[in-house]
Amino acid sequence: MLITSTTGYILAVYGPYLSDSANNDAAIQKDILIHNKGNVLHWINEHDIIVVDRGFRDSTGVMRALGLDVCMPNFLKGRRRLDALEANRSRFISKIRWVVESANGRIKHFQWFNQTIQNSTLPKLSDYLQIACALINAYRAPAVSSFTHDDEIGAQMLACLHEPNTLRIRLNNETLQWTHADALDIVDFPNLTIDHIRQITVGIFQLKQARSYVEEHCSTTNLANKIDFPLQICNSDRQLIRIRFQSLHISRKGDRKVGVCSHRAATIWYLAFQRHSNEAAKIFPSGEYLQILDDSDSIDDFVESSDEDDFLYSLT
Repeated sequence: MLITSTTGYILAVYGPYLSDSANNDAAIQKDILIHNKGNVLHWINEHDIIVVDRGFRDSTGVMRALGLDVCMPNFLKGRRRLDALEANRSRFISKIRWVVESANGRIKHFQWFNQTIQNSTLPKLSDYLQIACALINAYRAPAVSSFTHDDEIGAQMLACLHEPNTLRIRLNNETLQWTHADALDIVDFPNLTIDHIRQITVGIFQLKQARSYVEEHCSTTNLANKIDFPLQICNSDRQLIRIRFQSLHISRKGDRKVGVCSHRAATIWYLAFQRHSNEAAKIFPSGEYLQILDDSDSIDDFVESSDEDDFLYSLT
């Protein structure tokens, strides 16, 4: 188990632990704190903020008993969706906590850790892991880099924390009718830069998936031409549009005002940026990679042969 700072710097690494169900995240966390492993209690202070995911729910009591402030996403508890405040708080937490997953991924960049490890290496495994983490801290770039509008994004997130989602309230209270439309019909959708869109998504992760989302749902990889975008416009208010995108996950993020999910980010990216872009893409559309590769299967043998045959071929 790793403990990192909000910048992704690895503060401590513990283990290896058994991989059975009894050694889950919460149990490991309690073992580390109760037994003061690595003198962890000597370098954390009262009211330090511990950001964890829902897998640590059974260890929050121990953390709070030690005077730590715990931030963890809310649970649905039988509901279909989180309310606006809960969903916004969950986005705040995921915005901070992703660096832990990044640190875990960096460890697996070491080929030795990205494989099944032999039992005979277990006595040295902890030392190897400590060395790998030290190398990452010393020579890898920080997981978090500063962007031009970071302060603006942070202020925007804080301003939206307690705001209700008025669009969700309207959709719950009104019965709206929708008509299929072409993306070309949306002439008053704002033209935005990537930096502006990033301020809406409050992160880059969703933007990285935008192209693949659009390509998948429009059944084409050439987004420079006219495409069949799954768009619908509200009959009574043409300022409202909806997109029929299949999400990668069950939509339980709630009615948040902080950031947007990946399929909404993909919609904004296409309508506000991609369809207006005349610059050559820095990344090939995925379908165009096939044109780079040769395909030997396209040439058939013009003489049926076996290993025992001895034919003489000539070039003309």
